[in-house]
Amino acid sequence: MAYSIDENGNYKRTVRCSQCYQIGHNKGSCVEYRKKLKTNIERYNKALEAPNLSSWDRECNERYLRNSTDTLAKLEGKGKSRSCGYCHEVGHSRPTCTTRKQEVSTITANTLEFRKKVAQRMIDENFGPGALVEVGSGPSRLAVVTKVALDEVATSHKVKTDSHFQSFRAIHVRYVVPFKQYGREYQDTVAVMPLHFLNTDDHARSAWYRSQSQEPFTVLSTVATNEDSLVGDSLDENKVKKWVLENIVDPK
Repeated sequence: MAYSIDENGNYKRTVRCSQCYQIGHNKGSCVEYRKKLKTNIERYNKALEAPNLSSWDRECNERYLRNSTDTLAKLEGKGKSRSCGYCHEVGHSRPTCTTRKQEVSTITANTLEFRKKVAQRMIDENFGPGALVEVGSGPSRLAVVTKVALDEVATSHKVKTDSHFQSFRAIHVRYVVPFKQYGREYQDTVAVMPLHFLNTDDHARSAWYRSQSQEPFTVLSTVATNEDSLVGDSLDENKVKKWVLENIVDPK
């Protein structure tokens, strides 16, 4: 086991090759090890061509040649019959799949673009942490927005006219007056994101693919909002890429 430092200065666990002692790969994928095996094969073949070679030396060189040849064949054939767990094509694995890498790149770009538009809508309407809202029904209750989870916004939440979209809870609020119900005290909750923030293409409500139910949510008092106070790490490309991998491309 070894450690490397990523672009953010964080230590990341990796492997160390037992042949060349470099980090980031193992013996099975070591280029220098394959070069060494090829050199050994040439050397053993040349040794077997020598005249007056003793039976002992011949036996040893034949054994070494056979072992090196078999090892090289296994290394070079490794993965050629394996099917990818992502695209199901033969010859590569999921981590090296070019289709998967392109999907990650495309989804990351689309997610960043969508989050920027959602954030801009909120900024234009002065909505963000500190806004006073009324949430719930029977009865409705006053609350203050404490966080907008833009880092959980995905393109699947975007209002569409031709396919399903998901409403989701992303507005964290704290009740002005905590209350008790069924023996439990409620101080905080997470409200459903108002759909007009997710309607970034400005589709008419009548054209939405499905009429999504919307929990009562009324903004009573706005607050001056800017990108710094609203987005946090939700527009950090590296973190969005990691989020896409863990939640969309390779969900657990």
